[in-house]
Amino acid sequence: MGWSLDLYRPELDAIFNNLKLRYSMSHPDSPVPTVIIRHEGELPFKVVQSVTNIFPNFVYVNFMPSMTIVENPVEEH
Repeated sequence: MGWSLDLYRPELDAIFNNLKLRYSMSHPDSPVPTVIIRHEGELPFKVVQSVTNIFPNFVYVNFMPSMTIVENPVEEH
């Protein structure tokens, strides 16, 4: 069973671009598959639900609001 952040990045880019918020995503080495999403601003609960539903059920998704500029901002088009 394999998965990659790159599979989900286009969908997350669309969500965060729509909200006009920057974000970064990382996958730390962990015995439990985990994704950390650092983001600017507040996320509505419906957006949090939508993002978590993108990932497989076995992946823990942790949202971390950031007051500073995130490491890998969404590219502006």
